[in-house]
Amino acid sequence: MTGGVPLRVAVARPGVGFDNTLGMNPASFDAYLKAHLGSILHTPADLLSRSDGTRYPDLGTAGRANNRAGYTALSGMAIVEIIPSTFEQAVAPASTWVNVVYA
Repeated sequence: MTGGVPLRVAVARPGVGFDNTLGMNPASFDAYLKAHLGSILHTPADLLSRSDGTRYPDLGTAGRANNRAGYTALSGMAIVEIIPSTFEQAVAPASTWVNVVYA
């Protein structure tokens, strides 16, 4: 996939989250995404990287520095967002939501 608009995919894992007993912890989910999306996957590491080649210490610092790629730079890229499911938020409130665990 080259050019075109950025592709944003929101993933909810209702009732499952990142339960290691089911074989899909954050590291294995990352590996799955990288295996299937490869170089078009826009990752948090991209947000951490500065234009001079150095890195911000954490995502909060990078975000506050507005170190976000613009729409043109994201052309042809896939952005995957983990979102809390309705089940997780309302039916069985978790102590830590899946998006926080993933981050």
